[in-house]
Amino acid sequence: MNELILINQKTLVGALAAGFILVVLIRIFLQKNEKLPEDTVQTSMTRMSFLVSIAAIKLILLGVLALYFVSVVFVFDLGKPVFLEWSLPVVFLLAGSAYGQACFLRTINIGGSVWLALLGIVPVANLYLWFAPPGGSFKDQDLRPSGTIPRFLVSLVALTAFLASDYAFTKFKVFMIGQKAARYIQQDLFLEKAIPPTFIVKSTRFDGMKVHPGDKDVVFLLTLTDEAFNRDGFRSWLKEKMLPEQSGLICGTHLIANRNWTIWYEYYDATAALVASEDVSKQTCDELGFEPKQ
Repeated sequence: MNELILINQKTLVGALAAGFILVVLIRIFLQKNEKLPEDTVQTSMTRMSFLVSIAAIKLILLGVLALYFVSVVFVFDLGKPVFLEWSLPVVFLLAGSAYGQACFLRTINIGGSVWLALLGIVPVANLYLWFAPPGGSFKDQDLRPSGTIPRFLVSLVALTAFLASDYAFTKFKVFMIGQKAARYIQQDLFLEKAIPPTFIVKSTRFDGMKVHPGDKDVVFLLTLTDEAFNRDGFRSWLKEKMLPEQSGLICGTHLIANRNWTIWYEYYDATAALVASEDVSKQTCDELGFEPKQ
């Protein structure tokens, strides 16, 4: 893979909006051309049902995205089969259609113009569909608990799930990007010049790496197990030898050149105290005279 991008957000948002607009316009057209008896009570959606519906749609979408991320990173080992690439836009198109249907039914319940359904994709203005009370002669046609308190509690749970899911999914997405970055890194290349020679430090142990997607950092952890090494000599080697040579190897990698990540090398002594650290970033590459390949 030459990208650390897991999804194309513009494509998914476009599919969601397309599904929404298509269904709303079709329903409006059918509504305008359908002749119903004056005493007909149309199917509608109450505030509670609307909140439950949009929360369910959102949770299903996030669940599908989570499965997609897991598939890309772990099952297909950073590959994206064609069927997987096309499945997400289709799912988002269907989700947009379901949301459009919910917005249309909500406008029936409100009793206003059916064109109000289009407010569903207008930020802030869509809150009108969330909280507007029923109006006109339209009656509630959905199944719902009896009593104000049960209905309020169901609405509160749905609203909480709708809002909290963003936070949970953001954390999950950051974790998955970190996992993808970790798999993308070729440790042999990124550590090739990072191990000090034995005449500087007799023995060095690689203790793994940490990936911080939010900060775009990868930290390689190394322990200098030799208790009697010359710290000043080690720091000179780190600055004058290791940094330029290791930078020359990794400045052209996609992670640094195109994604602007920073690679850190942290060295600890046998007591777990930090001895020294250096980083390789796009700025480091520029300062050392390496021009990353774009």
